[in-house]
Amino acid sequence: MMNFEEFYEELLKFINFKLFKDLGFEYPIPEMSNLNLASNVVFSNIQSFIHKTQEHLKQKSLAASPESQPKEGVNKGLDQFKQFRFYVNREVPIYSLELILLAAGCQVGYDEDNSPFDESVEGITHQIVDRPLDPEDMKSNREYVQPQWVFDCLNNSIILPAAHYAPGKTPPAHLSPFVDNSREGYIPTRQKEINQLKGVEEEVQNIESDQEIVEEEEEKKEEIKEHMDEELSDEEITEEKDKAKAMKIKK
Repeated sequence: MMNFEEFYEELLKFINFKLFKDLGFEYPIPEMSNLNLASNVVFSNIQSFIHKTQEHLKQKSLAASPESQPKEGVNKGLDQFKQFRFYVNREVPIYSLELILLAAGCQVGYDEDNSPFDESVEGITHQIVDRPLDPEDMKSNREYVQPQWVFDCLNNSIILPAAHYAPGKTPPAHLSPFVDNSREGYIPTRQKEINQLKGVEEEVQNIESDQEIVEEEEEKKEEIKEHMDEELSDEEITEEKDKAKAMKIKK
């Protein structure tokens, strides 16, 4: 297993090198040269590189296809996230959460020595916790939310009410962003609530009408087949049946 691990580690280095060079970036990332990679949290140290990469990709995409520029209102929730400053409690898995928050343009602090800021700093808008808290320990000038709130907001591109994700409270149902509700023929109650907050309506495809269309097409095929049989003579019909029987025996 170690041989496979070493092989794929080197393989990924070559893949990253090719991808970075194609985009015009240096690899390895210069910002990571002086980092202690023994630490699980390194994204904050390369935050400037993440934002520079995003801007570079955006400009490159617009240059290649100007008509692909997003319309006003698209990713509105992501733009709003740039105004937030998060502090992540020790019990919350920081690795993936920090990456998506930094990608959304936020500032992120956490309970580690290399954190950009600590819990006592003013200006923190949201504190992410994953355990019940004593109200006396909660500051009035910030929101306290569970990790699911971040994912639900970003998945739906809207700032959802934080009260539904308060510490110790059972959060709303988490919905997969990869499911097409209209095609599945069912819109979950939670999705209806989010759509109402967004001011959009989502229609469900009528599965019964789709089935009726399929049945009508099958009936038309049968009618055409019967009509063709009527136009053929008895000898031709017999020949067709013999050919079909011969093919069946051959198979």
